[in-house]
Amino acid sequence: MDDLDERIVHLLEADGRLSFAQLGAATHTARTTAAEHVRRLIAERRLEVRGAAHPAVLGLGAMAYLRLAVDGPAAPVADAVAAEDDATFVSLVTGDAPVVLELRARDDAAIASAVARIREVPGVRRADVTRYLTVVRDVLGPVGPFDGAVDARDRRIIAELEQDGRLPFAAIARRVGGSPTAVRHRVVRLLASRALRIGAVVRHRSATGTPALGIGIVLDGAGADVVARLQTHDSVIFAAESLGAFDVIVTVRAEGAARLLAVVEQLRGWSGVRTAEAWVHLDVKKETYARVTL
Repeated sequence: MDDLDERIVHLLEADGRLSFAQLGAATHTARTTAAEHVRRLIAERRLEVRGAAHPAVLGLGAMAYLRLAVDGPAAPVADAVAAEDDATFVSLVTGDAPVVLELRARDDAAIASAVARIREVPGVRRADVTRYLTVVRDVLGPVGPFDGAVDARDRRIIAELEQDGRLPFAAIARRVGGSPTAVRHRVVRLLASRALRIGAVVRHRSATGTPALGIGIVLDGAGADVVARLQTHDSVIFAAESLGAFDVIVTVRAEGAARLLAVVEQLRGWSGVRTAEAWVHLDVKKETYARVTL
């Protein structure tokens, strides 16, 4: 992606429903130029804009990150664990644990059951589990407490936005009922209550993807300052305080190996960071997050 692509992506990560006029004004370009870049990125499947519901709306109260050491080729193992319903993200990565995945489930018992099944997958030698405690940054999903109620029509609206985060209010209204104005009011309420977030998703390493790193951070002490800095870092697209091998697990996106290295070196130099172990995402096998049930 070029520099304008990057700036547009950062804006859409913050608010996936920004108009082309707003994107143009924020990047000091014409509306038509901003529209051309967004449409090209979507057509090339480098970018998606979609809505995501808060885990509480989905009934998902537990999350964990697994790193799998394997015997033999890693790709068959990745394909097998990608079939696990509770696996929302599966990737082939560098390092001695060449398969990583994220689990999202209703509770710790469901996580434990999924981990047990994954350990039985042929080729899995070891599964190192890190339990997410609190997600502090996610460019797609809502973070923080959920404050509000969601009714049946809200769920139908969320389901439409999960498919296309930039779907016009008039189109949503035709599908779920009500007026475009009423739909807009509901979306504004859902966003304000953190029941919903709409943002850009950049595809990670693939034939046309953007490179990404996973980073496991061990802190000196509580590390509140480190967590606060990660929440506002431009290259950090996901960060979760965790319990296990790492105190924080981070995903970093940047255009090019040099920029990724610079980010890792920067994090390693922060006061409060004891170690930062990085792995490169080589081939994302699955990246489909849980959706509302209608």
